[in-house]
Amino acid sequence: MDMREKQPEPLAREDGMFLVRPSGSSPGDFALSVAEGGQVLHLQVHRHREDAFFSVDGGPVVHGLEELVYQSSQEGGAPWGQPLGRPCPGGGPPPADTRRHGRTNLLHRATRQGDLVVVNELLRVGYATEAKDEQGHTAVHLACLAGHTELLAALLAAGAAPSGPDICGRHPLHYACEWPDAEMVKELLSAGASAQARDADNGWVPLHVAAARGHLDVVRALLDHGAPARPRTLRHELPADLAAQGKHTDCVHLLETYERPAPTYTRTSWLHPPHVDRECATRLLSTAEEGTFLLRRGRRSSYVLSLAGPTSIYHFEIHSQVWCIVLSKLIYPHNGDGLASIPTNVTWFVEKNVCTGPIHCSMLGRVDEPPPVAPRSLTSQRQTPTMTAVISRDSLSLGQTLGEGEYGSVLQGVWLTSEGTEVSVAVKKLREVSASEGFAREAELMVDLRHPCIVRLLAICLGPPLMMVQELLPLGSLLGYLQQGCGPVSLEEDVPRWAHQVACGMAYLQARRFVHRDLAARNLLLASRMQVKISDFGLSRALTLGSDYYRATTGGRWPLKWYAPESVNFGTFSHASDAWSFGITLWEMYTLGELPYGSLTGVQVLALVERGERLAQPDDCPDWAYTAMKHCWRFCPDERPPFSDLAVLFAAHSSRHLCAGCDDNAH
Repeated sequence: MDMREKQPEPLAREDGMFLVRPSGSSPGDFALSVAEGGQVLHLQVHRHREDAFFSVDGGPVVHGLEELVYQSSQEGGAPWGQPLGRPCPGGGPPPADTRRHGRTNLLHRATRQGDLVVVNELLRVGYATEAKDEQGHTAVHLACLAGHTELLAALLAAGAAPSGPDICGRHPLHYACEWPDAEMVKELLSAGASAQARDADNGWVPLHVAAARGHLDVVRALLDHGAPARPRTLRHELPADLAAQGKHTDCVHLLETYERPAPTYTRTSWLHPPHVDRECATRLLSTAEEGTFLLRRGRRSSYVLSLAGPTSIYHFEIHSQVWCIVLSKLIYPHNGDGLASIPTNVTWFVEKNVCTGPIHCSMLGRVDEPPPVAPRSLTSQRQTPTMTAVISRDSLSLGQTLGEGEYGSVLQGVWLTSEGTEVSVAVKKLREVSASEGFAREAELMVDLRHPCIVRLLAICLGPPLMMVQELLPLGSLLGYLQQGCGPVSLEEDVPRWAHQVACGMAYLQARRFVHRDLAARNLLLASRMQVKISDFGLSRALTLGSDYYRATTGGRWPLKWYAPESVNFGTFSHASDAWSFGITLWEMYTLGELPYGSLTGVQVLALVERGERLAQPDDCPDWAYTAMKHCWRFCPDERPPFSDLAVLFAAHSSRHLCAGCDDNAH
């Protein structure tokens, strides 16, 4: 809602003054009222699915109501224009279940200590069960972490939520599966916990955890509850694979011999007759819940997948050769059946939600091996399609050149979507036909990436020329922002936040076994001062299973000043060499865009590094941050920190994301 009122009191007296209140029209949502120019702007704060994810009128999705308010108070952080200023007097802290994280309270301490008497007394007097500690753990998380079954049962009986991610993206059921006793798992499942909740870092569902630990009773409890037996991690691993790695033969046998229940639907449920055109499909899906789909024949004797999204109906033409990978991203039931591969006999394909109706089909064609599941993006725009489509050249209008990429130029453009919405985009346009293989490889990598700290690929245009359509980040590269003084930069707040976001994005790539190979400030783009994203995957490579590094066999221009010594000497690239580049990138941030090593050549830099010398500590760079840089620049790759550790480190120094004055009360 966007409604202005004339001079309401007392909010309109001061620009930026705001208040947040529960929505009167949409339970679970909130309303944000902010004063601007003597009037009051009322905005809907929409709550997304489970846990505390919020967006304002279709803006970026943010984890935590307090984080949303903080970001909206920063210059450029409020999509509607006027940053939030002073809160209207008379308010209080946000409810515990709306926060990303909070402070340890009495219930947290008693749960950690296993004190059932104190926990029961706190629950008896109505102590809030959804309050979170500094790591985003509720009391249910903590009970599962400590293995306290009785405490967990008491919390669930008092109405505590059985699901919800902590700041690491893990749910209570993940932690319960770390223990051999299946009772905690049964308690959570009985209370409604999802057996398909995924760890945001590695794509593990609880069954992966139980199988990796060899907990046979837990594996059996999950399967008996209906958990898919063959879901894949971000590294394509099945639960049976993880059990085999741990030599848990009993778990392997159970998982490999488990008989899947009979499917609910056949293809007669989802393939519709020729008379169902685009208009009819849109009408059928307009009132369906998100995820409902149907297949129909298109205008050019091909097939079209129509899918109900969060706010729009998407229509994807099915291509049978080069871009059939796109179809596999859309149809393969990652979170439904947990199938190991696309079935050769599609007549028993199962999907959670379908539009029923008669069908006629014999030519669905081959679909490639499915990719791993990507975590849900937290920064997607409501008006921007969230799935990669193949689009026509006519739907793109190209504007000014923004820069030059590895395989072509990058232009600003406008994409007219199938719903008639104009979306501002960045278009990467292939320069030469000879570069099509590398360009296609970059597109293939990006098509599978869904993370709030990674630039998203929205669509592909087959051209000619071949083009990738990506989200447009209005502030451009971080390097340009730093060097040109495009806006204020706080070394205490902005740099740790950017470093945390980059580390999170790189940890996501590491979990998916991608090596970036070109991490630098020039390849980081700013959506706003509050959000940086990783871009330019022209040099990126996917590691093969069983290998922890990639060896480059072709030449080209390499950014040697950002490269680890083993990359320069032997052409080997790994997550550890990306960590070295992260250290250089961090140095760029703290120097506001200075060139690493000044005028030294690549050969001179390598000699300096091999003598044990490193870049000097930048002025005003805190000691802890420079220590992190030096850890990234350790000569031995195995001694460099993983990105998950770096993300935790910089999160700890980004505490000012929390609103000042948000006190964590019990009730």
